[in-house]
Amino acid sequence: MLDPARSEGSHAAMAEPMRNMSAEQLILLLEKAEELGISSREILRDARYSFTLDDLHGRRVRHVTAVDFSRICQSYMARIRGRGWQGRGRLLSREDLNLMCHALVTSLTLGEAVERQARMYELLERRHGWIALTESDGVASIQLQVGPAEKCWERFFALAGCVGFARLLEWMIGGDMVATIMVKEPENRELQLIASMFSAPILFGQAFDGLTFPSDRLDRPVVRNGLEMREFLKVHPFDIYAEQQPRVSLSVQVAAAYRGAIMGGKPVPDVVALARNFGMSAATIRRHLDQEGSTVRVIKDSVRHRIALELLENDFLHVEQIATMLGFSCANAFARAFFEWQGDRPSAYRRRLKDRGRPADGMSYACATGLSSGRVRATAH
Repeated sequence: MLDPARSEGSHAAMAEPMRNMSAEQLILLLEKAEELGISSREILRDARYSFTLDDLHGRRVRHVTAVDFSRICQSYMARIRGRGWQGRGRLLSREDLNLMCHALVTSLTLGEAVERQARMYELLERRHGWIALTESDGVASIQLQVGPAEKCWERFFALAGCVGFARLLEWMIGGDMVATIMVKEPENRELQLIASMFSAPILFGQAFDGLTFPSDRLDRPVVRNGLEMREFLKVHPFDIYAEQQPRVSLSVQVAAAYRGAIMGGKPVPDVVALARNFGMSAATIRRHLDQEGSTVRVIKDSVRHRIALELLENDFLHVEQIATMLGFSCANAFARAFFEWQGDRPSAYRRRLKDRGRPADGMSYACATGLSSGRVRATAH
């Protein structure tokens, strides 16, 4: 938790993962609701709590769990939506938020996901905020504006929006973003109290509201899928007050890296390139995978096998093109590997599918490889 006695200025404040939220933090939230004409008693009642704001002031309730605090925040947001404020451009609807997030999870890399989010805000003519991504000297910076918001909520939503976006990005790559939250306003007592709600490093008095992190994270593969996103959105963005979700295994991250490279039309990475992408040595990545009961070779072959099956289900690519896409030196090398995986040759497997009258349910080449859009930050013309 942040130390209220620390002096104002630009410094990093790291909050430890919290299981409980103090009465003071909850009082701040409920009093801000009262300023907007929203009854704190009704918020607590909707969240199925019997205590009141007076109980908090009287110290009859000293803390609530982070999960309980999240439920109270959900109750408050439901009250705002019930008033129809999102119709006046005040609040992004839950449906629009879910649609945005599902669009992100189909990205191949984190960088592509951030750029999609920025484009979606532009399509909404910045009514609900905007995002700007820049890179310099190995550091990626995301300027983030969420809003507009009522004056008394600007500080809270600025911090909550940045922490929530960092949490979403970290969840999508299944690993640590090493992100620092940036806040324009100099540190003060209210900001300290708000910041103590989140377990994130925070710098005050900065040039922008947003977050910074190592730019190599932009090349990390997105490891989540639509079904996982559906479950994630049952609690997000209210999970920002709770402890971070468990990270996915390195095996899953490596598999996503291989799939992202292949479907993005890039060379299949070797172990050195993988290790560099994940910020570790080749020996370390092998050791971690061994602990998980896998190897780089096994994962690469598994991914290439699955993609080969997908691409052979349609006629958009010749076998020679599939071989090149999967990183094989020639069609014969691909055929030998495919026979080991499937017990059949690629051309025979495709022909057998046709003979059975199986519909071609594969995607078009441009869609499957992602070459139709590419990575806007680097390749847009």
